Amino acid sequence: MPGQEGSRLVWDPDKGSMVVRERLRDIFATTIKSLRRVGQRWIDLGLDPATQENLSARILRRRTGHLAGSAHWRLEAKGNTLKLVLYSAVYGPTHEFGAVIKPKRARYLTIPLPAAMTPAGVARGPARSFEGTFIKRSKAGNLVIYQHQGKGKILPLFLLKKQVEIPARHWASRSVDDALPKFSELLAEEA
Repeated sequence: MPGQEGSRLVWDPDKGSMVVRERLRDIFATTIKSLRRVGQRWIDLGLDPATQENLSARILRRRTGHLAGSAHWRLEAKGNTLKLVLYSAVYGPTHEFGAVIKPKRARYLTIPLPAAMTPAGVARGPARSFEGTFIKRSKAGNLVIYQHQGKGKILPLFLLKKQVEIPARHWASRSVDDALPKFSELLAEEA
């Protein structure tokens, strides 16, 4: 803190550093409050809409709407840290980063084919719930669960696979990228 000795200005580091620290603490607290306010408006006006758009067809095709319904962003503050966090269905990260899916309690994954799916593209039930089924290798060499339809007709229901690879689709990170211009706009309005 500056003091005066005759015509000289003297800095007292003990008193001065405390004043500077308090002032920086006040500036930081004000900045965090402002960032939280802008961040929440950005989530509401930019990020959530971009996420819903990306989950509705742009990146992923919506089937049941469970992922879109579960995806929500939050700003979380802890001490001097402000984090943007996404909460979503358990399989949200799989679609974001990609993954190899392997069976846990069986030898094969059962991938539903059109005859075993609802119009939304969801399996009508587990493979074991279908009656009159048998497993046969297809002409392409894949193992398939078929269902007897009578008069010698068969219907393919499920493809059997040892594992499947889900590609990374980056729906969440693309949502952030898509919404960044809105953040800049809201930050400019705040200033």
